[in-house]
Amino acid sequence: MNSSISVGKTRSLTLAVVSYQITQANSTQINFTLGYQKTGLKVPLNFWPFDGATLDNTIDFSFNFSFADNETQNIIVAGSNAATNPPIGTTQITFQPRLSYALSQRVNAAAFWQYTQTKPKASGGSTVFASTRQEFGFNFRISIGN
Repeated sequence: MNSSISVGKTRSLTLAVVSYQITQANSTQINFTLGYQKTGLKVPLNFWPFDGATLDNTIDFSFNFSFADNETQNIIVAGSNAATNPPIGTTQITFQPRLSYALSQRVNAAAFWQYTQTKPKASGGSTVFASTRQEFGFNFRISIGN
């Protein structure tokens, strides 16, 4: 079994001298991964043409979760238009379970499902609309080399 977690936070400030504007961008990301591997999984083949042979296989399960919070704010610092615009941004949540199965050293199969949800932040007039995306995939690999 293995697991990992990572947390990242960034802040950047950009000064536009010509327009007297400061842009502040904040970002927070959290990633979490959990994995489990079972080796020596015995699968009996009690049918013709295998006649009771046993496969010694490996199965892997992993789960990934990520959270991202992004926000941008423009501040006009001089002139008659001096103002602080409301922040705009998004919150994104993604999770992906994956199952891999190794029939042998040369034959591998894997399936995954990924769910991603993006929501605009409540403050500010964000031009990003709420969206949900789901992906499903299947891989089957056969190695034919030494």
